Amino acid sequence: AGWLITHCLWAEVAVELGDHDVAGVLYERLLPWWRLFAASGPFPLHAVAHSLGRRAALNGRIYDAKGHFTEALAVHQRMRAPFCIAATQLAWGRLLLPHDPDGARRLLANAATIAAQHGYGYLQRSVHNKEGAVLAAHKQRASPVFDARQ
Repeated sequence: AGWLITHCLWAEVAVELGDHDVAGVLYERLLPWWRLFAASGPFPLHAVAHSLGRRAALNGRIYDAKGHFTEALAVHQRMRAPFCIAATQLAWGRLLLPHDPDGARRLLANAATIAAQHGYGYLQRSVHNKEGAVLAAHKQRASPVFDARQ
């Protein structure tokens, strides 16, 4: 159990730092465990598929990332884990931003709502940073735009 959560945490660090080499090694090591949830004793992290999705997104492998995020979201929803749901929606929204702004906007709006309901300040700030980019992409649209500050 310690091995799995440690590898997921290091995969998250590698993605945040943009280290393709290290993230690639960790991706290969984590791939056989893609359906599991990483935890150590009473300390949960998230579905392994979440880390795999972020790694695939780092390399622009959109199809693979969407598959991993779909699995991660399903695991998080079955577990009723709101922080994990919002974190996956945020990561997926970031992936979709340049390719599907409408889809990104929906995911980011859902993540913002969950983060606000549960007081997840870090996720709220992260969503708002990405949401600003989505709003800029949609400034020409006539449809109402989600604004969590209202």
